Amino acid sequence: MNKQNRTGRPSCPPRSAFFHWLLQSDQKTLEPQKCFVKNPLLPSVSSQNKTLKFCQNNVVINTRRMNIFRTLMTTRATPLAQEHVQALNMIDVEFYNNDKIKELWKLMLDNFLNYPKIINDPDYSAKLNSSSEKSKDLLMDLLYEMGESLGYHFDKVHLKREAYFPLGHGELYADLEIIRKTFVEICSGKRPISVKIVP
Repeated sequence: MNKQNRTGRPSCPPRSAFFHWLLQSDQKTLEPQKCFVKNPLLPSVSSQNKTLKFCQNNVVINTRRMNIFRTLMTTRATPLAQEHVQALNMIDVEFYNNDKIKELWKLMLDNFLNYPKIINDPDYSAKLNSSSEKSKDLLMDLLYEMGESLGYHFDKVHLKREAYFPLGHGELYADLEIIRKTFVEICSGKRPISVKIVP
């Protein structure tokens, strides 16, 4: 609670502690009838309110950026996860003022768009593996820059090698992909259904 001066009104803290007080105080403390700034060296009540709003907006922006960073970190071993794709697509909005991060995202997107598409190409597997490895490297560069902008200092090798992805999860995803493709081929008439009559 703020100390009161001789007039019975809450007195504002000295200039050196003003911004700390501004962030810790209740919003009502900044109402004109509750706080009178008599020292001409201190900001006006209007300026205090603007400063508080600016700080609150920064907290909201940083929280949204942190959510994107956490999602990409959590799903960096499963880039096909829906949450991973959604987080990537929010980069242009939430990191609008960070040119370096946006440029890295553009490089990733360009690489995605240039993935090999001709399955019958004899070099298809080699090209696909090359594009996939490039995507991993670009993602690590992106996560590194995001971390730096948010106060996290990671090593790029650590980002790439230290993601935990159990072998069982990999087998599960592989089995689901086989089931999905087989079902599509059956429904499209490309694969017959085997029928065995048992006496």
